[in-house]
Amino acid sequence: MSRRPHSRISAGGMLSGAIRFGYASGGGLLPETEALVAAMTPAPDEARIALIDATIGSVIAAGLWAKVDLLYLTAAHAQQAAPLNWINPATALTEGGAPTFTADQGFTGDASNNLLSGPNINALTHYTQNNASFGVWARTQGSGNSFEYCLGAGTNNGLNPLDGFGRVLARINSGSGYADTGGAGVGLHSMVRTASNAWQYYKNGAQVTTGTDASTVLQAAPFTLLGGLGNFSTIQVSAGWAGAALDATESAAMRAALLAYLQGVGAVA
Repeated sequence: MSRRPHSRISAGGMLSGAIRFGYASGGGLLPETEALVAAMTPAPDEARIALIDATIGSVIAAGLWAKVDLLYLTAAHAQQAAPLNWINPATALTEGGAPTFTADQGFTGDASNNLLSGPNINALTHYTQNNASFGVWARTQGSGNSFEYCLGAGTNNGLNPLDGFGRVLARINSGSGYADTGGAGVGLHSMVRTASNAWQYYKNGAQVTTGTDASTVLQAAPFTLLGGLGNFSTIQVSAGWAGAALDATESAAMRAALLAYLQGVGAVA
């Protein structure tokens, strides 16, 4: 990782002047941080920039930045910044309906028509039919509705962390997938596809179960938060991502990076 000299982000998102604030180890901003913060209006304060820089540094150091297409930290300081893709700010989520934004927590749906939509999954670089992963950080449990999916992409991808029967419902690049007791609602949930006949479900960075449901060709369908499989959620979402398959070590590292950020802004304890 190469860092640039300290810079101040002005209210207009431009970089100018020197500041006297200690960013993550190395003493300068990562160029990835500069690109992201420059897209935020209003600009975050210096403490937030330091936290963003540390989070990006952790993601890069773990080898995740090069494997992930979409990385959304919706627990942002401002609603304009919340939908930005940290990997490429130009591919931000689009708000459908009127999801409720709460600073430092994220977006909450209404189980009716509120949705956050990103790029089509078949247009992503690292996310492929048999090498893929996605995840969502559910800050709240929601209503426990059987169809309360808070992540989706077409009819072959979805994640409901806790349905009305106490189950996790999840599938990745398949018409079927995980449906079992043990739903825990709040926390980080992710699905990983490692082969045409192999997937894994993770909770808070630890593998819970595996399956052999066959994969299907990627659909021209957008990555979504607050909804999936034609359903909508009341869950508050603080983060989400999609990209290539993450192994057990990488899944734990993703959880650690997201947790550090969310704790830093006070979204979780």
